[in-house]
Amino acid sequence: MVTGLFLCRGDVSAEVCRNCVGYVVEDTLNRCPEEKEVVLYYDQCMVRYSNKNILSSLSTGGVFEQTNTKNVSISEKDRFRELVLSTLNPAATEAASSSRKFAVSKANWTAAQTLYGLVQCTPDLTREDCLSCLQQSINQLATDQSGARFVVPSCSSRYELYLFYNESATTKPPPPPEVSTPPRPGKGGKSTVLVVAIVVAIIVVVLLFIAGYCFLAKVAKKAYPKSNAFDGDNITTADSLQIDYRSIQTATADFSEGNMIGQGGFGEVYKGTLLDGTEIAVKKLSKSSGQGESEFKNEVVLVAKLQHRNLVKLLGFCLQGEERVLVYEYVPNKSLDYVLFGYGYMSPEYAMHGQYSMKSDVYSFGVLVLEIISGKQNSSFNPTDGIHNFVSYAWRLWTNGAPLDLVDPVIVDNCQRSEVVRCIHISLLCVQEDPVDRPTLSNIILMLTSNTVTLPVPRKPGTFFQSIPRKDPIDSVDNTSVTDLYPY
Repeated sequence: MVTGLFLCRGDVSAEVCRNCVGYVVEDTLNRCPEEKEVVLYYDQCMVRYSNKNILSSLSTGGVFEQTNTKNVSISEKDRFRELVLSTLNPAATEAASSSRKFAVSKANWTAAQTLYGLVQCTPDLTREDCLSCLQQSINQLATDQSGARFVVPSCSSRYELYLFYNESATTKPPPPPEVSTPPRPGKGGKSTVLVVAIVVAIIVVVLLFIAGYCFLAKVAKKAYPKSNAFDGDNITTADSLQIDYRSIQTATADFSEGNMIGQGGFGEVYKGTLLDGTEIAVKKLSKSSGQGESEFKNEVVLVAKLQHRNLVKLLGFCLQGEERVLVYEYVPNKSLDYVLFGYGYMSPEYAMHGQYSMKSDVYSFGVLVLEIISGKQNSSFNPTDGIHNFVSYAWRLWTNGAPLDLVDPVIVDNCQRSEVVRCIHISLLCVQEDPVDRPTLSNIILMLTSNTVTLPVPRKPGTFFQSIPRKDPIDSVDNTSVTDLYPY
């Protein structure tokens, strides 16, 4: 059995919460892959899981403490501690009594300084357990500093002499005014019964209306499935993404030359507009791809599930005889890859076996960083001295002890060379042949932002395949749906 929970700080938005939890979950698997009980604390969220039942149980072990580096003057320590306690203890009582188990408070320290406090419990605790946890946490706070926090798995408390939380997200709306009408003498009981009867009747009617609407909507959904709107997480078959070919013809003026916005080895790309005004990019694939209908549909489902704010979204597809058409959301500003050089970086495992994962993105990231450092385009690399591709060229310079020969001459004299060499090192780790040897995205961030992390020794990169350059305004990851490959 595994039980787990996550808790976001009560003042952060839903999007920030999702991003934080998603990062922590991945970081947990990297930091603690074999641990049975784990708690990870971050500024905006925490994640906890265990092989025991941790829900609705108070836990004060696994302490995390942090203090501000600025000290409170010795003469003011006692007064400052009293202010911290008198500010946070009422907030603890408020949090324990609320459904969110969260509260903030503030008080004047000086005429120019305000003390801000925040307390929070995991919402699965009872009022008594939450209050007990917060009281222990507050009493353990180091109050000889201008700020401190004390965190345990079940609760946390923090104070600072600056506004460290989103105050607008914690403002409570004013309570609605109370309106009371005294019952008429002798008729109070009957009027109360009448009001209750009317309210119950209204509720029943509303519930019946909602149930009927949901039923009709479900029937209508089965009869008329949507063709260009879907939830990427719930896609199980390609049929839900299939769009009528005539709709695409209408949107693109029958694939008119005036609507063509790109052409390359994969086929042509046209701009179109659906009847509801949605702008789309339509990729009409080359008929020489040799891919069967079932393989094409399976790959469509795979690409459609790649939902991310930095990836262009696949809206659907259509099959008409030998025609294979992909429909994407239209991206007027094109992609980063297009802006830098004009188009894609496929990992060896995808190019040769069609296997795609987050580690494929890591490979692409590694090639992109090498391009940025060198100012050279990977797809237009000129073979030299037996080196047939860009990644192998970078590896040759690394093994010869001359990584800085890769750097663009424009910047080589105006850069921190040690940082550039570290970036090259990280890039070579990203383009390892075996996906298992590549770092995760969270580890890459850690490597780039911390000079204290020891980098592994990179191995020789794998065979690199790349496609014919093209000018499609579609994000590179989506262009891998149907690919003619050429060993470079």
